[in-house]
Amino acid sequence: MIINTLFGIRTFARQGPTRQSILPKYTLRTGLLLFCLFMLFISIFSFPAVSFAETYVSGAITQDTTWTLDGSPYIVTGDVTVRYSSYNSATATLTIQPGVVVRFEPGTGLYIGLYSTYNYYGALSAQGTAGSPITFTSNAASPSPGDWRGIYFRNQTDDASTFLEHCIVEYG
Repeated sequence: MIINTLFGIRTFARQGPTRQSILPKYTLRTGLLLFCLFMLFISIFSFPAVSFAETYVSGAITQDTTWTLDGSPYIVTGDVTVRYSSYNSATATLTIQPGVVVRFEPGTGLYIGLYSTYNYYGALSAQGTAGSPITFTSNAASPSPGDWRGIYFRNQTDDASTFLEHCIVEYG
């Protein structure tokens, strides 16, 4: 289309679609969003999973048992007694791994060994580390001293097999 022919000079106006970029309008924004989603996906599946398991325990432990970090926290809903299943010189041992948290419902406790006409021997091996202590605490929403009974070592405790190292005992 001819616009001006003044003095014999012709100028033309462009008709039709204007020149557009080959890339879509929001390419930078879309690319950034996809990159962020990719990084989120990688971070979720690259790091080890954190266990949020809860293990409820009560009653007698009559054979060697281990409470692992994968099952932590252990919620004690009734008294737990660690003792061998029959009356003889054998011992049942509760081993608690470093980093485990044991939470006690109000009025419950952990008892090592039992005397009931005969001796039933038990042991507690709770050996945490400076970086991963074992914690014995209350399971109350607002804990206070005396929430749970405590850890009792009876005369039937096998002293040679019983250890408490790097343990935190609170609100008992």
